[in-house]
Amino acid sequence: QTMLRNPLASPDTLAVEAGAHLALVLVALLPVALPLPGGVAVAFLGGVLAAALLLGLTRGAGSPLRLVLAGTVLALALSSLTSSLMILNTQETRGLFAWGAGSLNQRGLDGVLQVLPVIAAGLAVALLLSRNLDLLALGEDVARGLGVRVGANRLALAGSAVLLTAAAVTIAGPIGFVGLCAPALVALAARRVPPLARHAWRIPVSALVGI
Repeated sequence: QTMLRNPLASPDTLAVEAGAHLALVLVALLPVALPLPGGVAVAFLGGVLAAALLLGLTRGAGSPLRLVLAGTVLALALSSLTSSLMILNTQETRGLFAWGAGSLNQRGLDGVLQVLPVIAAGLAVALLLSRNLDLLALGEDVARGLGVRVGANRLALAGSAVLLTAAAVTIAGPIGFVGLCAPALVALAARRVPPLARHAWRIPVSALVGI
């Protein structure tokens, strides 16, 4: 949301979650069994491709509302394709129906522990760049004037966001609007709790609120 200066940005409104979901379903149709970290890699690839497609459709520009509307339409299209594949291949995807509904009671703590290094890596990148995020919140021109490499930071932060989304989708399935509501609630709370205005606090607190 800060990176794009768009309060409606989230993994589901930007089609990242739908892309990760579709990638995992496509792999489920193949006669291979991936370990959980391999599933995260597949979901990451699907999320990246979905985000790239969205940026291609919007040409990387446009108003925040245009970006979200395009992302929502793309997410619906990818979700429809995913549902069609699952319906047409019920034998291969029978174990994915509960997961695809976003059930939290699937892999238990063992699944979280297996992807914990991936989650830690995504959070580490976001936290290391938290000060630059504070500057980006002031505007691109201000951030550039203070020495922030806007393009490189956006690329790294986007990779972090997609990686964390891939881990969440692989463990619990696509749970809509958590990534939208949690940081929005923390942003509102920042008006009364000043430390939350800094992303070094806002990022981990948003994660806890999302849980």
